[in-house]
Amino acid sequence: MNDVAEKLPTPDLSKRVLDDQKDGDRLAAMARQHAPGIATAVAAALGASHGPAVEALVRGLAARVTSLNEAMVSSDVALSVELADDAAPRAARDRHDKAVREAIVDVRERVVGMYGQGTLSTYLLASAAPRDARQLVTYAERAAAAIEAVKPDALPESRIEGAKPSPKKWAALIRKPAGQLKDALGDVDREAAEAVTALTERNTRRDAFEAFNPRAHDLLEGLLRFGGMNAEADRLARPVATASNDNRGAEEPADPPADDPTPA
Repeated sequence: MNDVAEKLPTPDLSKRVLDDQKDGDRLAAMARQHAPGIATAVAAALGASHGPAVEALVRGLAARVTSLNEAMVSSDVALSVELADDAAPRAARDRHDKAVREAIVDVRERVVGMYGQGTLSTYLLASAAPRDARQLVTYAERAAAAIEAVKPDALPESRIEGAKPSPKKWAALIRKPAGQLKDALGDVDREAAEAVTALTERNTRRDAFEAFNPRAHDLLEGLLRFGGMNAEADRLARPVATASNDNRGAEEPADPPADDPTPA
């Protein structure tokens, strides 16, 4: 994933994470800025010994918000990179799918040209190739096996004078792209699983931030008001924490194949 990330432009954050990041940055900055003033106010009201403890508390609050914020943003970027990394395996799958279909057509034309349409059933090529890529692999592998099993001397005389059957060559024409398609489907499955893992990690990190940030906000606002800094407290925009549910929205993996576990 790191190699891919180096080749990509900086991924855009999802809107929800970007909004959360701004809330967290603002809260952490205000906590750090006003920690000394809050400490002074508390010391004046409750005694000098309480000032340093409250300042440490406010600075710790800022550090925790920043830590959760950075983890959330990092996981959102990782998800964007992972989804971008899915394009190559899917392109390879589509390329090999096309190659298998072309090979099947090629072999059919050879068989029909030499022996006629009725011989296709001997090679398991009489029915249409499946549209689904996984079923296509099975279809191609069975056809290749059937072709290899045919004895050339058991075939009728060729309609094309001098033409000789080449079952092993015909089978290879189908088997090679079918194997490549099978491998490509495995790559797509792996990338889909990695995307789900990245999505789950991002949602977990985002939920952790959204659960903590409102509480941090309330604590900082209360301390600011305790210190008489009402104007500063009013500048704290109240964030809204919304836990992840079914991974809605445009930020989620797009256009998964039918057998892809990634949420649509």
